[in-house]
Amino acid sequence: MPRTFFAACLALSFTAGASAHAQSTPPSLLRLKPDQLIRVESHEHSIWQGRYYTVSKDSLLLRADSTRISTIATESIYRVHERTTQSKTGALIGCAVGLTFGAMGGAGWAKSDSFIGPESESEGAVLGAFAGILVGTGVGALIGSAIPHWRLRYEAPSRKGT
Repeated sequence: MPRTFFAACLALSFTAGASAHAQSTPPSLLRLKPDQLIRVESHEHSIWQGRYYTVSKDSLLLRADSTRISTIATESIYRVHERTTQSKTGALIGCAVGLTFGAMGGAGWAKSDSFIGPESESEGAVLGAFAGILVGTGVGALIGSAIPHWRLRYEAPSRKGT
């Protein structure tokens, strides 16, 4: 019984130490993906840019190029930005534009004397809106993926007295 209790206490002390380590490193830094392009700003106004390598409670490792790895102390980190694209925003804008112009085009198509067109304006508007949403969302996402964006991933809590 005492051996089992001692072994359980020892195992719990290791897991408590591991969770204490994880709590000291900001969770938003732990969620960065390897080789993700990031920009790090320090409290001293220095800026580093490169590919994320790893983070610990003491430092963040950043690969500036294929041969050089920079070590940045975590207590000196002020902000970390990650490079993303605007594909979601582009898809939403493309969807709205496609809906609008597709509905108007479909209603106009129904008014024509075509034998293969829809029978009523509302049917044409619905068909046109559906086609417009599909095309607009796809084109918007493609355009948005070509637009780079720096997204704030981590900002250090304000330091008192500085």
